[in-house]
Amino acid sequence: MSDAKTIGIGDRPHSRATLVLGALPFAVPYLVLAILVNGSIQGGLHLFIPFFFAVALSDLLFGRRTTNLDPSTPESALILHHLLLWLWCPVQIGVFVFVLWQALVSGHLSMLEILAMTYIIGKSCVSGLTVGHELVHRPNRWERFLGEVLLSSFAFSHYRTEHVYIHHARVGTPSDPVFARKGQSAWAFLGRAMFGSLVGSWKFEQERLLKRGLPSRHRSNPFWRYGSFTLMWLVLVWFLGEAGPFGGWVGVALYLSYSTVANIILRFADYVEHYGLSRKILDNGYYERVEPRHSWNASHRMSNWATWNVQRHSDHHHRPIRPYPLLQHYDTDVAPQLPSNYTAMFMVAMVPPLWRRLIDPLVDEWRARFYPEIESWRPYESKLYLARQDKLPLISEIMEASPRLGDWIEGRTDLLDCLDHPKFADLHVPDDMGLDAEQLKVARRGLVRLYYTLEFDYGELAMLTIDSEEPQTLTDIVDEARDWVNTRAFRAAMHMLRGNMESGLFGRTLSGIMDAAIDVLLQSSASKFGDGHSSLDGVRCAVIAFGDLGRRELNLDSTLDITLLYEGSDAAGQINRVIGGLADRLFGSIDDLGHQNLLFEQVVSSCSGTAEGVRTLSVNEFERRFAPGTADAVASSVALASARAVCGDEEVVRAFNEKRRELLAAWAVQDELRQQVSMLRAGSETPTSEVNGPASLRALANARGGIAELKLMADYAVLMSATGDAPPADAGSESDPFAAGAECGALDADAAKALGAVNSLWRSLDALLPFITSRERPNDPPTSAMCGFIASACEAESFERLVEDAETARRTVSARIDELLGVV
Repeated sequence: MSDAKTIGIGDRPHSRATLVLGALPFAVPYLVLAILVNGSIQGGLHLFIPFFFAVALSDLLFGRRTTNLDPSTPESALILHHLLLWLWCPVQIGVFVFVLWQALVSGHLSMLEILAMTYIIGKSCVSGLTVGHELVHRPNRWERFLGEVLLSSFAFSHYRTEHVYIHHARVGTPSDPVFARKGQSAWAFLGRAMFGSLVGSWKFEQERLLKRGLPSRHRSNPFWRYGSFTLMWLVLVWFLGEAGPFGGWVGVALYLSYSTVANIILRFADYVEHYGLSRKILDNGYYERVEPRHSWNASHRMSNWATWNVQRHSDHHHRPIRPYPLLQHYDTDVAPQLPSNYTAMFMVAMVPPLWRRLIDPLVDEWRARFYPEIESWRPYESKLYLARQDKLPLISEIMEASPRLGDWIEGRTDLLDCLDHPKFADLHVPDDMGLDAEQLKVARRGLVRLYYTLEFDYGELAMLTIDSEEPQTLTDIVDEARDWVNTRAFRAAMHMLRGNMESGLFGRTLSGIMDAAIDVLLQSSASKFGDGHSSLDGVRCAVIAFGDLGRRELNLDSTLDITLLYEGSDAAGQINRVIGGLADRLFGSIDDLGHQNLLFEQVVSSCSGTAEGVRTLSVNEFERRFAPGTADAVASSVALASARAVCGDEEVVRAFNEKRRELLAAWAVQDELRQQVSMLRAGSETPTSEVNGPASLRALANARGGIAELKLMADYAVLMSATGDAPPADAGSESDPFAAGAECGALDADAAKALGAVNSLWRSLDALLPFITSRERPNDPPTSAMCGFIASACEAESFERLVEDAETARRTVSARIDELLGVV
């Protein structure tokens, strides 16, 4: 063996001579410049020599290289590697000037050939970027300067600030403008990467000078250099253009065009290098440190020679100042590997469906391998991850526990800000109050209940709209109402999510919010806004709600079922015409309110199950429609049990309440109710044991003895309580309907007690299950945070115990209904 000093490669010593020979393959990129020169001279097909495709094909021949140079190799042993790097800068600049001369001055190339040349120059800048990328990381100032000059040949000098100070510090986070989250297409990524990186670099240098007490125009701002280098190129291409047949502006256009091509290709590189490899948010709100697992790698031999080992990207981020020949290969248990080289991946990325099909499963495997503790990656994939970095802990809290609220904040990012309002923030009891967990829970729930039962101002909406001194159209009022409803509903939902509000209070709060909105829209619709409708003087009306809103149990999946009730009729039909016009405006405005509304999407006017849709009813028609013996007797009786006057004229409301009590007392529908329950059960299924998690609760809730049947039994109890001496329970009352049914003898005492015991659980689940149902991402698996939220809100020891309790409740309800139906 030679006496020459040896350097370790893996476990094998190699001589300096061997290292010199090992540097020669890194001369492969010089072929790019040779092909470029030849193409500019020869033109024609010489412009299309498939060098880049040859590199991709060569990877098939030369295979992969996974050996590593010893990272402690001295700089003196790498002199040829460094020379190849330094030499590239003057050679590329000289070649670019020569090629631009051929295109702009010599006049032997056609316009089509010049356009092709523009693309080829831009494509060849990839090699220049990898050299510039290496140089701007070097500790020597002159090398960094050389890198900036090289990068200016395609208007990319600012890359030094962007890459060294922004990308390396923030990679894998939304603060990095050149990081692509999973699911984002390369084309959607492109705009932010190109312009966001430039703006971000300027702001970074501006802030750095500000910390030193210097203005952004100070001479130490590197953008003076970046701009000067680019300006010199612009002057050069202007004069080259003027020296030829085309003119100076054509030279400028050619420079800007091939620089744009180069920038687009380079942004595709940024897209590929870190796609989907998010850094984890730690409990303290900071991101974990950068590790090799946060970069995609490719170990292909030829393409790494052609790109100065840039595909060993993990080690570059792990040790940014390590010279390119010493960059280390990592096995897949440490860092992820792409299926092919970067160039091939660029082409795949240009077809987003193909890219997602190929790479997204690899991202999922990466997540499962390195972050098994993270159950939901939705916060990292959301657009909010980029847009609202200041709210990332809050976004994670919401999306991990409640997919439905995750849908809300993705559609309305401003909702996050409404939680900063004192009316939400001041209801929080701090953890350091000296209370134990149970005492804290009681204190927080007590404070929230106090606010939402005594202090919550439902009249605030009227003050902002119909009582405002500012002139408003009906459209303006609808928009104001929508914003008011959404923010108040979101705050209430967040109290539920954090365990500070009971489900019963939540339903009543949402119902009160919706009542206020309907009241404002009714008054607004009844006013004249210059639309030519008839006057409503002397016409009295009220809005009647059925179903969930009538019971004051509105939840996130409810449908609004409302009817406009009015008093009086006339032969000429004048009142009917006026009421018809009012109904058109009222229901039109409520439909408009439903757009981007968080509480409902659909409005019906069917009196909760009657065959004919009814938007308006006179008091007399109401009595005839809901009287015993009508065609839809059972449906009408059940609807009547949940009916409630929301707002309107006091005389009409009083008349409605009286008629409702009279009609309930007149009902004797046991046989008909059996028919209704039988029809309902025909569509119910017995749950299977094949589902688990929240899906098992949904299956139980929709099965026989589930939520729908329990609500029907509660309505039956309200109906039957009207046969006793006491007046029937008002819809929306917090009293137990089953206890009222037992008191009047309509229900067996044991049955009433059993149903009352499960009523609280089913009503809680009715309010909670919509929280964990995403309309945007229905196939996302459940998380422990989601299951924990539901179990805690239902006061269950665990989620598993909650499922057991729900099954017991289902069996109880089903058994009691069997008794009612006479099923043995």
